[in-house]
Amino acid sequence: MPNLFPGWCDCEIEEDGRKQLIRYVESEDGRAAVTAVLPSRIRDHYIGQSELANILAELDLPETAAVVQELYPTSPAIKSGDLGEILAVESCEEELGFRIPIRRFRYKDHRNMSMRGDDLIGVEIDDGDRLSLLKGEAKSRQNLGSATIVEARAALDGENGRPSAHALIFVARILIRDGDAGDKALGARLLRESKSRAVPKRRISHVLFTLSGTPAWQPLQTDFENADGGRPQYIVNIRIPDHGAFISAMFEEAGELGDD
Repeated sequence: MPNLFPGWCDCEIEEDGRKQLIRYVESEDGRAAVTAVLPSRIRDHYIGQSELANILAELDLPETAAVVQELYPTSPAIKSGDLGEILAVESCEEELGFRIPIRRFRYKDHRNMSMRGDDLIGVEIDDGDRLSLLKGEAKSRQNLGSATIVEARAALDGENGRPSAHALIFVARILIRDGDAGDKALGARLLRESKSRAVPKRRISHVLFTLSGTPAWQPLQTDFENADGGRPQYIVNIRIPDHGAFISAMFEEAGELGDD
């Protein structure tokens, strides 16, 4: 699968110890590049390939496409929030090197409702078999202001900066139920972590991911400067000036995908 970000955006990174401020701006030819890659990523967050194949075994292609279309939000606000989280997950896996074990939107109970709890949980296991965790919040706004960033930071700092036990158990149950042997073992490990809270602060990273139409450089810079340097911190922004039109176009493209 082609990488999403290098062909789409130019990137600037500012570092301070364990903290990074990562700014993406769409490049001159980036829209064509992202349109070729992102719609299939969007679809994957709502339905996996094996489930799609099972539906295709029962229905013809137009019927299957209609079923998948029912999974996508129709509310502009929910589309915006969902795409922010989708891009956060893709960024954390592709650019930061964490694994996000599940795609949360496959478990939505209504397409036009936001899911509660931590926006994303990532994992990393090093050569010494030590578990590291990533806790993430994603925000998507045309006009991204300080209040939204403060809200996201407060969510990250909640639970003493740790992923909530409920979020860890949610991920773990799905891994144990649906995963292969490796996923089941990871699920069991996350269940134990939900109770033991044994992973130390230095191995619990935070990511504050934003998708915006406006630059919002100053509030993001302020958050970067004030963020707790005792853990890895990633403050990420993708600026897309035609924010709303971009989101609408990406979901429209996702809805027009065939059975590839």
